[in-house]
Parts: sequence; structure tokens; C-alpha cells
Amino acid sequence: MNQVELSGAANTQVSDEYNQYLDQPKLEVHNLCKSYGTKNKQLTILQNINLQIHKGKMNKLIMRSY
Repeated sequence: MNQVELSGAANTQVSDEYNQYLDQPKLEVHNLCKSYGTKNKQLTILQNINLQIHKGKMNKLIMRSY
């Protein structure tokens, strides 16, 4: 197996790209909507929810219950 040693600017570039990768959300949701009901009567539960979940972070969604 060949090993490659990076130094200087190349090492910094790889490190920066890796850090950017780690900063990316593990789950991302855009404009999530959910409704229940019939054609004539709809109850919208979620409307235009945007959410990002990152590794190692705690998240919670608090909603009113009817």
C-alpha cells in the first residue's frame, strides 16, 4: 500500500474540506407539510417546517396538542 504525505498548503486544503464535510447536517428537511382529514375538511399539523440536524447535537420539536 502506498502512503502519501501531505504538507503545507495541500494539507491545509484537505483539512479544511474535511472540516466542511463534518459541519454538514446529517439530516435536512425543507418545507415539510402534513395534513389530516378528508377532501372537504383538512387539519394542517405541520406547515413549511425547515430543519437541520447535526451530528452530536440535541434537537427537539415542540408542538401544541389539540
